[in-house]
Amino acid sequence: MIRFFYYLPKGARYSLLALLVLLAGYLGFTSSRPHSQDPYPDLESTDFSIIFSQSLSITHLPEAQHRVVILDPMEPQDTVAVYLLVPRQDVGNVTHRSNERVIPIPVRSVVCLGLSGIGALEVLNQQASIVGVESVTRLYDSELNERLKARTLDTLGRGKNINARKIKELDPDIILWSPLPGNSRSTIPPAEFASRVVISYDIYERTPLGRAEWLKFIGLLMGKGRTADSLFTFRASRYEMLRLIAKSRPERPQVVFAQRGEDGWKIPTPAGYADHLLHDANSTFSTLKGSIVGFTLSSQELLRRYRDAEYWLSWEIPGIQSLEQFGEVDPEVRSIKAFRNGQVYLNARLVDIQGGNQYWEQGWYHPDLILQDLVYILHPSLQPRGTAHNYWVKLQ
Repeated sequence: MIRFFYYLPKGARYSLLALLVLLAGYLGFTSSRPHSQDPYPDLESTDFSIIFSQSLSITHLPEAQHRVVILDPMEPQDTVAVYLLVPRQDVGNVTHRSNERVIPIPVRSVVCLGLSGIGALEVLNQQASIVGVESVTRLYDSELNERLKARTLDTLGRGKNINARKIKELDPDIILWSPLPGNSRSTIPPAEFASRVVISYDIYERTPLGRAEWLKFIGLLMGKGRTADSLFTFRASRYEMLRLIAKSRPERPQVVFAQRGEDGWKIPTPAGYADHLLHDANSTFSTLKGSIVGFTLSSQELLRRYRDAEYWLSWEIPGIQSLEQFGEVDPEVRSIKAFRNGQVYLNARLVDIQGGNQYWEQGWYHPDLILQDLVYILHPSLQPRGTAHNYWVKLQ
């Protein structure tokens, strides 16, 4: 895994990437093995590097094998799992280390516990491999929704009620598990299936490109490593282009990013995912510091800190479809400038009739589209006439 980039200043790192990723994508495409001479025709050849992810390391080995190391996102020096991806026809002859778990590739069937794994397979056009999901009624993908209606896609319960018997019947190659940070109610695979669990820590990544880069790992599992790398390369270079365009603007509008929760207004983690997005969109957002415990503010504290914010961004709030409804959630914060001027946006543009939100399903793997939305919202003079936002919607 390449870590050279981390020793460069942030601006230089991204600028260098913008040049390298296009070249890497071109070379990776043109240097693929001739199909007729390929001993592994169902596996795309690739030799990409992991650049942005803090919890993922991949080493490419001879004979189309790959060693994948998953690091603890809270303690990056600790290894959580090591997977050796081996072509299916070679599994019986492979020699592996004692701490490695061999996974035959390409994976043919997947149980997904978490929306991000589902989204990655959708982006790679591999949703047909999904044989089971945790009990959700809010998927966005039309193909998966049709399978749910036809009962050709199994739902498996949640948390302690996960259906181990059904998983055993499905007999998946892997259980792709994306544990939610700090959510004790998130689905936990039964211990008896530990040998099939593959961990994805994508949503723990603090940067948009770090999250998106997990697509490469999912791609390797499905035999689509080159496709995944090409998709990421294009989106990373476009993300960098948008970041530089935003950076060229002299203004840095003030933003409040807050979502109403049960005990107050939730604010993004400093130097976290949303904070990086807002920085790359060239805006000003004051994250929590000092003596405040956690990342929740009272109405009074939110108003005090962000009264003059020009734009208000919030994650989707179920049932909220208008500015008036948003204000009714907490009338005390109507005095914030962004609300008074009608500049309140939710990531709820692509929500289907069942409530499935494409942002939560596929958004992580389209960081360029997310940044484009924020750049156009916060710097409206940059938005081409007639261009609609991808994920965000302005409340009217």
